[in-house]
Amino acid sequence: MSGVDQRKIYQIFLVFLAMFSFALCISSFVSVQQCYTTPCYSGKGLDTLWSVDGGVSFQVVGMSLASFAHVFGSYWILFKSQGDMKKGMLIGVTAVLSLFLLIQSVFWGQESNMVAGLDYHLNGYQFYQDSSDCNVLNSKDCNNLSSKSCVWVNAFYACQKAMSVNDTTKAKFDAVTVFSVLLSLTQATFCYILHTWSDDSLEAQTLSKQRSQAAQQSTQFQTTLNPQDDQTMTSYQTENVRL
Repeated sequence: MSGVDQRKIYQIFLVFLAMFSFALCISSFVSVQQCYTTPCYSGKGLDTLWSVDGGVSFQVVGMSLASFAHVFGSYWILFKSQGDMKKGMLIGVTAVLSLFLLIQSVFWGQESNMVAGLDYHLNGYQFYQDSSDCNVLNSKDCNNLSSKSCVWVNAFYACQKAMSVNDTTKAKFDAVTVFSVLLSLTQATFCYILHTWSDDSLEAQTLSKQRSQAAQQSTQFQTTLNPQDDQTMTSYQTENVRL
């Protein structure tokens, strides 16, 4: 691997990691506390059951920020503060991040499939919920509460809050899934390269390049010597031998 410019390869990987981490950050920020329906289910317990709860929101945001911090840490270790122990720590952290991001992609892919399943199950209809916002006894008063998504349901003979599947939620979950997969694969490849080149530090590569350049300059200098100088040196050595 002596002919490979390791510094350039590392820089390319860090650029891709930074782009995917930034995209994952944006996707995770817009996915936190998202409701599966619009308007959201209300009521203690139901609001977390039909939405992305606080624990999952913290997890996805934390992973995206950790991925971003990993890019800056990698740059610092590889180019600013090199060392075998630090590089070994970087390999371990990269491997763990890759695994966690893969697990995260599976979870959010399942969330996206669930929203798609709810939409298929409704088939153009709506969910209904008893709500204090729609607590009226006749259809006329219920129609006046249409701004609060209240509709009169003849089957129940009651005013209910109508909810449909949130179409934008699935697209946000898909974005988190895709960028988690891309980042996981890039992290895994980056980890493999770090492990493969663990014995070849950038300092050794730089020293090797300097020695190669010095050897080339020495060769060029010898080939540009004046032939007359060589003849003079030879005759001088011959005269010394005769003496």
